[in-house]
Amino acid sequence: LQRAYDQINHDVCRMDLPVVFGIDHAGIVGEDGETHQGVFDIGILEPLPNLIIAQPCDANEARSLLYSAFAQNHPYAIRYPKGMVSIEGRKERELIETGTWTIENDSPDHRTVILTYGSDYCRILEKVQVNNLPYAVVNCRFLKPIDEAMVERLAREGKNLLIYETDLKCGGLGDRVLSLLNEKNLSCKVQRIGIPDIYIEQGSSRQLRRKLGIDTETVLKCAAELDR
Repeated sequence: LQRAYDQINHDVCRMDLPVVFGIDHAGIVGEDGETHQGVFDIGILEPLPNLIIAQPCDANEARSLLYSAFAQNHPYAIRYPKGMVSIEGRKERELIETGTWTIENDSPDHRTVILTYGSDYCRILEKVQVNNLPYAVVNCRFLKPIDEAMVERLAREGKNLLIYETDLKCGGLGDRVLSLLNEKNLSCKVQRIGIPDIYIEQGSSRQLRRKLGIDTETVLKCAAELDR
């Protein structure tokens, strides 16, 4: 991706052309090696005008995002991780409005909201539902543009926001959320979990997540502390 950056910038985004980019190996890829960790692309692509950046949470949403990407007229990047998935309960593809998120387990009694994306959303939501935890979980399927209306609503309701990324924090989802809160002069408690400003060594995905503090157990522990 980084070697094609000039073409993405000048030949596609500057011209606002309806090109769809499929970005594989998104996030930590484990044993593929240090140079294959797909954690830089969000920060690289985020500054480019006209470009939409999305990441599906599962195979059904991937089908719908791809369908939506070809139904609009702007550059559109879809991130997806290494590996294979099966489609359980295959659904009809649908048009997804650009910049919209979804929220589950939402309740006036839940003070803490976990914002995440990709397959991490499914893992966190499952843990929350199985263990009956008092947290709402947001599927931030669009990393650019973000769902400004939802962020504003959550902040005005006084929710605690836990932003969970398995990519670099620098230039990521948390930066966009904090920038919006600052622009709108909104105040709420925010905590971020993500990869710091480092290169990632080789290792299994499980090992690296635990070492970097971006594993599911760490997220739920932070949510509990934030909820106190």
